[in-house]
Amino acid sequence: MSASPNLADLRQLLAARFPTAAPRLDSVVPSGVAALDEALGGGLPTAAFTELVNPTAGGGGNLVLASLLATTRRARQRIALLDASDGFAPDEFSPAVLDHVVWARGGGPDLKPIWAAADLLLRDPHFAVVVIDLRGRSERDLLRTPGSTWYRLQRALEQSTAAGLVFSPGATVPSARHRFCLDAPLTAAALIADRTDLFAQLCPRHDRQRVNHSRSA
Repeated sequence: MSASPNLADLRQLLAARFPTAAPRLDSVVPSGVAALDEALGGGLPTAAFTELVNPTAGGGGNLVLASLLATTRRARQRIALLDASDGFAPDEFSPAVLDHVVWARGGGPDLKPIWAAADLLLRDPHFAVVVIDLRGRSERDLLRTPGSTWYRLQRALEQSTAAGLVFSPGATVPSARHRFCLDAPLTAAALIADRTDLFAQLCPRHDRQRVNHSRSA
């Protein structure tokens, strides 16, 4: 896996190498985290944003991401990761776990490149999940993003078959169908436990659920 600035070329490459069918409309993509999937009726809903608020380091957000990477890998589904703070650490994973991941790195002062990449990737039928990781960005950076940006991305997502997952340091996505919060830091003992054992201990709080309106044909 490697980061690439040319997402259009990546999309063409994926289309040529992996001509598989996209997920069924109004389906779900399991995250592998039992508490999260149960609250969502089986997994992350497609054509909608799910926001996971992770305000504290060690709150479990990285575990959710690790679980999602492993689960989608086993299901032979592709995933896009938009890393707005350049905080993802691929060295923590085996190369086999990352074969299905397209990683777009941010970290600059302006989030506009992240929104441009999201607009492109959310429309791409080859991805089962598009993850936008905003953790590490300041409140000022996030407040600079108008709500209209999120609704524009939501409209793009509604026309796709991907699930949208946003990791944020605070409630950020006005169009999110579901919002969960991981505000209880893991204990020191938990931090040295096996990662697979920790997945079962995650208990995200379900703070928001919007009505799912049917999409026109």
